[in-house]
Amino acid sequence: MKKNFYPFLFYMTFTVIYCNFVFPNIIDLRISGSSAAFWSFLPFAALAQIALFLLSMYFFLTECTQLVKGGDFADYFGSIWNYLDFTPPILMTVTIVNHVQQLSRGVPDSEMGVAIQAIAVLLIWFKFLYFLRIFKSTSSLIRMIV
Repeated sequence: MKKNFYPFLFYMTFTVIYCNFVFPNIIDLRISGSSAAFWSFLPFAALAQIALFLLSMYFFLTECTQLVKGGDFADYFGSIWNYLDFTPPILMTVTIVNHVQQLSRGVPDSEMGVAIQAIAVLLIWFKFLYFLRIFKSTSSLIRMIV
């Protein structure tokens, strides 16, 4: 569990930065018609989307590996924590695809897209709480919350 903490911390930080700063700025530039600023910022946004997609796939494949190694699908999906591990990478991939479509059409974020992104980020924060159980100073607090 500790070996996945630092990659997850990077994933969570990158997700929060992308969802709160990168995408809102690039879509605002696209909608406002600020062509020069949009095209200068677009490569950075595209790299951020690719990196976030690769990180999502890393965590998705990690969970698939655990599922296959465990062998018992009913036991794996019997734990709520496994849903918290499996769902955010899928939802973030859907969010990225939605963002790419919005950038190509130049339309603001749909309500469904915002809802999917919000659920993904919320689940990522729950998983962060799960990871805090590995530290002695926060483990008892997290056990009380959960």
